[in-house]
Order: sequence, then C-alpha cells, then structure tokens
Amino acid sequence: MGDKIGNVISDIFNKKKYSGRLNKIRLSNIISEIFDQPLSNYIEVQQFKNKVLYLKVYSYDLKKELSSNKNIFLQKINSYFNKDVIQDIEIS
Repeated sequence: MGDKIGNVISDIFNKKKYSGRLNKIRLSNIISEIFDQPLSNYIEVQQFKNKVLYLKVYSYDLKKELSSNKNIFLQKINSYFNKDVIQDIEIS
C-alpha cells in the first residue's frame, strides 16, 4: 500500500505544473547554500525556463557583483546538479 501511495505522489510531482515550482524551491535552497544567509535574502528566484535562471536581486552592489561573475556563479549552481542544467542567468 505504501508503495502505491509513493508512486502516486511521485507521479503528481513529476507533472509539468509542479516540476517548475519544485525546481524553483530547489534552486532557492542551492543559492542559500552558495551565499551566506544575509546575502541570499537579497536574491529571489523568479523562474527557471529553457535552461535560463531568472533572478531578482534586491541589492545594487550584489547585482553588479553577480553580473560581473555570472560564469562562476553558473558553475557553482551546476556543480550541485553534477551536470549543466543551467546555461544562462538573467539578473534583474
């Protein structure tokens, strides 16, 4: 019985409308791990679509730093997935 419930839950979360939300949560958690807590509070994952991560950064200095070091940030995020999941980051 427990196995059937697990399969149903897995099927629900593998549906497209839920996978985007789960990826957004997972990416938010990864960003919190990469940056310490105070800095991660200024970064919000807007969406992840077509291998592009869209971020909203609420600090001018942090936005400038992330923009100039985007490739390093991109590599750090992809290292959590052990493959190139994200090809670009758009920062606003």
